[in-house]
Amino acid sequence: MKSSLVVMEILSPNHSGQRTQPISRLTVHHAAGVISLTNLLNIFVPTSRKASCNYAIDGQGKIGLCVPENYRSWCSSSTYNDQRAITLEVSNSTTAPEWKISDKAEEAIVKLAVDICKRHKLKGLYFDPDKNAPDKKDWLRVTYHHWFKATLCPGPYIEKIMPRIIEKVNKELNPGVKELWRVQVGAYSIEANARAMAERLKKAGFDTYIVKY
Repeated sequence: MKSSLVVMEILSPNHSGQRTQPISRLTVHHAAGVISLTNLLNIFVPTSRKASCNYAIDGQGKIGLCVPENYRSWCSSSTYNDQRAITLEVSNSTTAPEWKISDKAEEAIVKLAVDICKRHKLKGLYFDPDKNAPDKKDWLRVTYHHWFKATLCPGPYIEKIMPRIIEKVNKELNPGVKELWRVQVGAYSIEANARAMAERLKKAGFDTYIVKY
């Protein structure tokens, strides 16, 4: 199974075969380099690599297939996540420390996420900072690689723009929904304090997420 947006296929043998769980997550990784689509897909061809993804995206916004959607890729250092997540590997437009991606790559993420939601009959994207929280039924949850491994992936830039990506996807899927105004509660220099406030808001019944600036 693949998206109609795919323009190139270089399939990786590194996967676990058919998923054992329904698709309920989207995990966006950064490639840690400015890499063409061909080279990005070829990275995952050797079996010695022991890694893969479902889709790769280059700086021009071109989308390639690495592992079919209905197969579990080896991408997130987590069997639990990879069984549920469609995983994307995105080329950077700059290197450290920001690890930016291009505007075209961002738009490709949006288009691919919209396509995934439509084909799998999901309502849209959402983010919950509590990695142990259960996934919402009929939604595609954004998860991060660093939740499961000591890594900076997907990098500070992708995390910064993720709320915008989520908003674009949901607006495309639900064009009749009126624009919303978000209210920021506070900004914290200590991560633990930010997570404590987020937990308080969730317990009070408010939908919230954490963004690192």
